[in-house]
Amino acid sequence: MNKPDLLRQHLLEALPDLPPERLTLSIGQGRTAIVQSATLSFEYRYSLTVTINDFSGGLDTIMVPVLAWLERNQPERLRQPAHEALTFEIATFDTGQTNFTIVLDLSETVLAEPREGGGYTLTYVPEPDYDPGFDNVPDTARLQTLALGDETVF
Repeated sequence: MNKPDLLRQHLLEALPDLPPERLTLSIGQGRTAIVQSATLSFEYRYSLTVTINDFSGGLDTIMVPVLAWLERNQPERLRQPAHEALTFEIATFDTGQTNFTIVLDLSETVLAEPREGGGYTLTYVPEPDYDPGFDNVPDTARLQTLALGDETVF
């Protein structure tokens, strides 16, 4: 599966003050969808749990890069009416540090093509090319300032 590593890389680039050891990703509720056909192609479906420990920033600081990543890597999550793109939990401590847990439902399609002489070539199928919902957000976007109304939060 490619998406967990892609999200890890994206978050570490978007949140340069986040030490890599405070970011953990784990896969749960994994399943495989397959339709009987001429190939053994299949789709991974799983929940990816992203945990950021001892973070001094707010949830918004994390949410914006996650949503930007979803836009490019699981775009249908943001295009379904009344669909929850993700779930989250927050634990705040007296030290001012916070643990954030975000759970994303993801899928990855794998094309399995037989090779001459035996075996298979596996190819991860790219996501459909939707019109971007965040036209003005570049792939390298980093949250530098966050404002709620007239108040600068971050």
